[in-house]
Amino acid sequence: MRIRLIIIFMFYFSSLYAQNKWELTYRDIGLPKVIQVLDSTKIYLMSSPSSLYKSTDQGKSWEIIYNNFSGVENCTDMSIPDSLTIFISFAKGNLYRSIDGGKTFEHIILPDVAYVKSISMINQDVGIIAGGYIITKDAWNSYTRFNLETDSISLR
Repeated sequence: MRIRLIIIFMFYFSSLYAQNKWELTYRDIGLPKVIQVLDSTKIYLMSSPSSLYKSTDQGKSWEIIYNNFSGVENCTDMSIPDSLTIFISFAKGNLYRSIDGGKTFEHIILPDVAYVKSISMINQDVGIIAGGYIITKDAWNSYTRFNLETDSISLR
């Protein structure tokens, strides 16, 4: 009985020390909507209202790198497959793509897409958006709807 009590006590207290600890490092960035961590120092954050921030020092300081997302609202997700390519999804089939690390963005409208729930890019060309499972192989210049039950696709 005593051994069981000691083991239970050890499991209980070991889980208390295994939790991640968060530290507030910066306050003036608005309401965070999406966070993307590239490596141990680079972090991108999309805030509300729609501004894209970048930190290169683990979140201790932030700089606005873009805040001219016109005609869109409700950022839903962000995908950064490499240090130069950034995709940001918004409601009603709107995407923004940057190929220069966020200095400029191209507005891409997917006219027959009602809602983009999330975006995941494998590289600068190949990716998928949830909200109907739509796949691209050419950075959203064209795309195909994918049915999980009946379709198969080659990413080559």
